[in-house]
Amino acid sequence: YSIDYQWLKSTLSYQPSTTFRVTIESRAVVKENVLPGGEGESCQILDLGSTLKYNQTDKGSLQAEFKVLSIDYNGNVNSAIGFEMLEALRPGINYTWSIGYQKTVSKNLQITFQYLGRKSENTRIIHTGGMEIRAFF
Repeated sequence: YSIDYQWLKSTLSYQPSTTFRVTIESRAVVKENVLPGGEGESCQILDLGSTLKYNQTDKGSLQAEFKVLSIDYNGNVNSAIGFEMLEALRPGINYTWSIGYQKTVSKNLQITFQYLGRKSENTRIIHTGGMEIRAFF
């Protein structure tokens, strides 16, 4: 398959201090997979979201994000191309959110905790979490 896409993204950030930043983002995407016979699949995604980030020196960094996505798709959602064009979501209204915390434990050690969630129409909420430890040499 060969996906042609066009996208437009806008971002507005407000940072009243070095410790806090809020960002509002929007995005519009049009994707097309045109098959040799002229037929194909198309996907339109509109999303609006916000990110909050709070940093404290020597204490860590907290980041939270929330997005609402509206997706129209005319192909098979249970295919490899459908997964790619839908960005692992489903047609209709989708919600995604995340919370992450990152802290430098010592001079050479950093720990990160991450929680991700998503909800699509007519599906259950999917929760994902993770932890990462980095050592710097």
